[in-house]
Amino acid sequence: MYVVTVPLLRDAECSPAEATRIADLLRAVAEPRDGLEHVYAQAATAGAGVVLFLIAEDERAAEATARSLYRRARGAGLDGYRLGRCHVDLRPPMGGRAFPHES
Repeated sequence: MYVVTVPLLRDAECSPAEATRIADLLRAVAEPRDGLEHVYAQAATAGAGVVLFLIAEDERAAEATARSLYRRARGAGLDGYRLGRCHVDLRPPMGGRAFPHES
């Protein structure tokens, strides 16, 4: 699973209600092929911070999916935001612990 942190930037503060709307919109435009497991959005003074939990082949695919979700959300009513630089992290299964090796 990949965790993609995405700043959605604008020149105004984002309210908590708007952050919830952003997360709902991203969920609504997601398709099964996107591998979206969870989305979280937090209000910020210059936009919103979004965290996407994605099942993807690699970091490049995870970032491409995040960008695609943003474009689709813009087409569905996410106005006034620009996509900041995505940051992608790989999260191993089982709460951050790698699978034990067989002996």
